[in-house]
Amino acid sequence: MTINSTLRSIFGKTLAIAFFAAVMTVASYAQSGNLFEKNGARFGTITAFGSTWVINNLNGGGEIKIYRCSDMGNTGLLCSFTQFQNDGRASYSGQSQIFQSGAVFLNYQNDVTNGQQRRIDSGWLAYQVR
Repeated sequence: MTINSTLRSIFGKTLAIAFFAAVMTVASYAQSGNLFEKNGARFGTITAFGSTWVINNLNGGGEIKIYRCSDMGNTGLLCSFTQFQNDGRASYSGQSQIFQSGAVFLNYQNDVTNGQQRRIDSGWLAYQVR
């Protein structure tokens, strides 16, 4: 083996290992769990994709997208969310809080009906990942 072929072999193996590590990192990036209401009823499935969360399989259909999060220190994240109907139209929006303990809080602040948005305030509704 020449020095040139040895270097190419080492470079190729290093590149393959780096590619494998990157694939494994991306595969483990999405985390999900079932989200339950305080009364024990299943609310949906929450999946984290980096700084964006999606709650789908809602009892009433549609999905909630949680985004634009800011750090609340050691306590968790304060985020915005939008709830979409099955046909893709936005129906609600508001704020959410996500904690490392698995607690998720949603505060519905806007209702969109017939293209008109109105201000509402549901208060903080509590959910837990199990």
